[in-house]
Amino acid sequence: MNNNLILSDDVIKKRLEMVNYSINKKTLAKRVLDAKERTLAFLDPLISHNKTGLEKSKYTNPILWEFGHIIFFWEQKTIKYLIEDYELLLPSDVYDSFRLSREDRFNADILIDIDNLVDMFNKIVDIVIGFIDDRGVDSVSGYLIMLSVLHNEMHGESIIFTSKFLDYPMPHNFRLFGDNLSESPLEIEFIDIKGGNFVQGVDISEKYDIFKFDNEMPSFNMNISDFSISRNLITNYQYLLFMECCGYDRKELWSDAGWRFIKKNNIKSPLYWNYSGDGWVIKIWDNYIPVKCRYNHPISHISWYEAEAFCNWKGCRMITESEWEFIAQKECITCDNNFDYGGDTTPIKGNDIFGNLWEWCYESIYPYDGFVIDPVYREMSYPFFGHKKVCKGGSWACPRYLPTRQYRNSQLPSCRIQYIGFRLAKKN
Repeated sequence: MNNNLILSDDVIKKRLEMVNYSINKKTLAKRVLDAKERTLAFLDPLISHNKTGLEKSKYTNPILWEFGHIIFFWEQKTIKYLIEDYELLLPSDVYDSFRLSREDRFNADILIDIDNLVDMFNKIVDIVIGFIDDRGVDSVSGYLIMLSVLHNEMHGESIIFTSKFLDYPMPHNFRLFGDNLSESPLEIEFIDIKGGNFVQGVDISEKYDIFKFDNEMPSFNMNISDFSISRNLITNYQYLLFMECCGYDRKELWSDAGWRFIKKNNIKSPLYWNYSGDGWVIKIWDNYIPVKCRYNHPISHISWYEAEAFCNWKGCRMITESEWEFIAQKECITCDNNFDYGGDTTPIKGNDIFGNLWEWCYESIYPYDGFVIDPVYREMSYPFFGHKKVCKGGSWACPRYLPTRQYRNSQLPSCRIQYIGFRLAKKN
């Protein structure tokens, strides 16, 4: 981390006094306890000692380290500001993602074992719940606690997709959804959106009861021209047609970076797709499900580069972040679908703006003009500006209260492991 960006505790406290966040005490306590319950459920293979949490791949962090990082964040970003003279339980140099290299995170000699981490996690949650009960919730404490809740939930999603990638068993409370095979595969349907002026982002001066991150502020006026988008995210069936048209072999459909990426990594299909004698199947946890049984599920586990190539094949483009935020505020086409850890995607229904899968947007993430970095969670975005692509809308593997209209997730364009899909927009 750049030392010039490190603030003194006094400066942080002064900036925290400017926070204008409001959350109900009962709601906050429930979210803390729900995050705890979910996290421990996702970690059951480690807690039961069936897995070490140190299983290695080039795409993921070790789950054992990631759990420690969640605890580290609770201590460093929340509790130490709430409780004077709080004694830290974890060594900060081991669980700070900006101080320990990814390779060293697999070193069992420097990591705390799962049993002790669970004890620490339980203690931390007890401390936070006790604080809420004893002192109540004001703007600062509500902000600090909710910051760690949301960070906890983000890493919960990471633990889920890492567990899937490493062939962990499907959590017992998850379930899979199939298609009704009597239904015809969905075709791509475009809808015309009348443009106009709207306010993008969050007004930093307003009191808010929905948590906002620094990269969402400040708000600004934006004018959107008329545009057309696919009503739904692109489905497995629609993407299969791209593959059958030799999409992965047609260099003219790919950007230079995308072509290098798929050739270097020998990519010929979405992650988890395999071809058998009976056709394509999708590996979902320990199940192999024929693609034809999931035609109308949105395509998932593809990189931004693959989405770009599909768009080029259709003579289209991806939706922009501003367009997505513009349509997300229009009640006539906004629909929630599949949040809160159902277990996997569900078939397309309605106009799924929120839920099921995150949605790739066309552009890279950059700060808005007038951006002011958060005094506590300073690493939310600034290390990734210009490198990652914007993702909007949330997925089944996160809680409904995380992805608001203005929330700006982002991932590297090479990312395939996370639950992200895309929709088309017609070129102007």
